[in-house]
Amino acid sequence: DRSRRVLLASLAGGIGLIFLQSAMVTARERIRRTLTVLASAVDNDDPETIIRHIDAEYDQDGLNAEAAAARIRQGLTRWRIDDPIIYNVTITVANDTAEATFLAACRAGSSRHPMDSVVSSWRTRWRRRPTGWTIVGVKPVKVNLMDISSLDTLMRY
Repeated sequence: DRSRRVLLASLAGGIGLIFLQSAMVTARERIRRTLTVLASAVDNDDPETIIRHIDAEYDQDGLNAEAAAARIRQGLTRWRIDDPIIYNVTITVANDTAEATFLAACRAGSSRHPMDSVVSSWRTRWRRRPTGWTIVGVKPVKVNLMDISSLDTLMRY
C-alpha cells in the first residue's frame, strides 16, 4: 500500500513536471513563433502585422521605426511573395536582447521580375518588452547569393 502511494505520487509529480515544462515557453521559442507569424504576414500581404512587431527604438542602417515601416509597406506593395518558409534559425538570447539569424525561401516576383524561387539570409535584433519581443533591427544579408547590405539596398533589387 505504501509503495503504491509512492508510485502514484511519483507519477503525479512526473506528470506535473511535464505539464509545467510544456506551459513554459522560452525566449527562443517566443522569437521563433514570432518569426513564423511574420512569415505568414508576408505570405498574406499584411504589412501591418509585421509593423506591429517593430520596436519604437528600431535603429538599423540609418532607419528608424517609421522608415522601416515605410520600407516594409513599399516592399510588400512592389513584390508578390508566396509561400515563405523560414529555416536554419539560430537565436541567441542575452538578458533582454536577442539576435536571430535565419534563411528564408519563397517564390517572389514583381512587375519587373517574373515569379521565381528566392533564397535569402537575414539577421534580426530583438528586445524584450513587457508586451513581448520586438524587432530593433533587420538586416538582409544575401538574396540568391548576392550580398545585400540594408533594407534600402534590398528595395533597389
